[in-house]
Amino acid sequence: MPPPTSSSPPPFHRKTGRLSQRVFLLLLFLVSTFHTVLGTIRNATIDDTYGDELTGVKPNTGDGFEPISVSFHFTGTALYVYLTLANNCCGGSAATLTEVNFTVDGSSPFFYQHKPDMATTDSVLYQQLVFSQTGLEHKLHSFSAVIDGPKYEIFINFDYAIYTLVPIRFGNKLRFGRLGTRRKRDIFDHTHSLNRVTILFFNLISPFVNLISPFVNLFVNLISPFVNLISFVNLFVNLFVNLISFVNLFVNLISFVNLFVNLISFVNLFVNLISPFVNFIFPFINPIFPTNNIRYSRRG
Repeated sequence: MPPPTSSSPPPFHRKTGRLSQRVFLLLLFLVSTFHTVLGTIRNATIDDTYGDELTGVKPNTGDGFEPISVSFHFTGTALYVYLTLANNCCGGSAATLTEVNFTVDGSSPFFYQHKPDMATTDSVLYQQLVFSQTGLEHKLHSFSAVIDGPKYEIFINFDYAIYTLVPIRFGNKLRFGRLGTRRKRDIFDHTHSLNRVTILFFNLISPFVNLISPFVNLFVNLISPFVNLISFVNLFVNLFVNLISFVNLFVNLISFVNLFVNLISFVNLFVNLISPFVNFIFPFINPIFPTNNIRYSRRG
C-alpha cells in the first residue's frame, strides 16, 4: 500500500459509527495481534522408518547389530523412547544383550540394560518403553542413545519415540519448533476457531461489562421493592380469583338446589292438575274394582 499523499483521503474517518478513531484503532490492534494462539497439547511420533510425523526429519541410526548411536531433535515438554528387545532369537548365534545410555540436552546419561531371557518363548519384544522424561521446557531439545564402545556385541533396535508438544499458530500457519520445517496441519478445527472468536469477543466486551455492571446492580437494587410489591399484588390477585371461584362454586350449588326445588314444584303442579281428573273417573272405576270389606266378629 503506497503512503498517502496530501490529496489522498485519510485512511480512517474521524468517526466510525459510534466509535471514535482511537477506539476503532484499539479494536483493530487487538484483532490483528490475536494471531498467536496456543493449541491443544498433543503427541507426535518419530518413527525409525518414516521419521518425525510433523517435520519429516529421520533419526540418525545405524544397523541393529553394530555399535551405533541414535540421535534426533524435538521441540516439546516430554519424551518417550521405545526399543525392540531380543531374547532367545537366531538360535543363540546373534547378540541380544541391550546396553545403552540415553541423554537429553547433554545431561547426565541414563543407563539402560536388557539381559536376554533364554528360557522365554517371546524371542522378540516390540514397542518396549525404555526411557521417558517429562517436565521439559517447551523448546528445541536434543536426544541421543549412545553405546560407549563395549568390547562385546550389543543389540540396539530403535523402534520409535513420542514427544509431547504445544503447537503455536501464527496467522494461518502452525509452527511446531525451530527445526526449520513448517507444515500446515489440520489441528485447529472449526470448534477451536469458534472458541478463539468467542474468547476474543468476551475480551472485547469485558471492559464495557465491567463499566456498566455497577449501574446494573444499582438499577436492580432500586427496582427490587417494586418487584416485591408486584409480587405481593400478584399474590393478592390470585387469592381474590380463588375466592371468586369459590363463590362461583357456591352459586352453582345454589342453582342446583333451585333446580331441584323447581322439579318438586313441577311434580306438585302435575299432581294438582290430574287430581280433578282422578276424582272424576274414580266413581266409574270403583264398581269395576270393588273394595272387599272384611268384618271381624268376636265369638262368645
